[in-house]
Amino acid sequence: MEKKQKQPSMCHKCSRCCAYFCLEIDEPENLHEYDDLAWIVAHQKTAIHVTGKMWELVVHNPCQYLGVDGVCRIYEKRPRICREHIPGDCEFGQKNLHDYDVDHIFCNMDDLWAYREEQIRQRRSKAAKKRARKVKNRKR
Repeated sequence: MEKKQKQPSMCHKCSRCCAYFCLEIDEPENLHEYDDLAWIVAHQKTAIHVTGKMWELVVHNPCQYLGVDGVCRIYEKRPRICREHIPGDCEFGQKNLHDYDVDHIFCNMDDLWAYREEQIRQRRSKAAKKRARKVKNRKR
């Protein structure tokens, strides 16, 4: 029987992909939902990333099956998400923990609350402009 030749791996065994996980979350719509997210980012090693309309909870916590050498100890029976990960399409070479191409990163409550306040200002400004246009159109 002929042995299977291993394919050269693009994985550099940096283990970055095994050191965190992301879950898509709903964009907060009210004060209570922002407050819930503030509670989440008050915890160590958590963040929220926003890209366009997509919000993600990021938890920096390594996989329990990651060996100290950066190699998966359950490789043959690893979960689907791990099996579908494409080596090379990853965070290799990333300098910082949150060095991602995202629009906003919230690592603490102050950043999240500042974002919320800016969103409120923008909505109020748009609403005021809309009202001004309606008044102007009525005068015609």
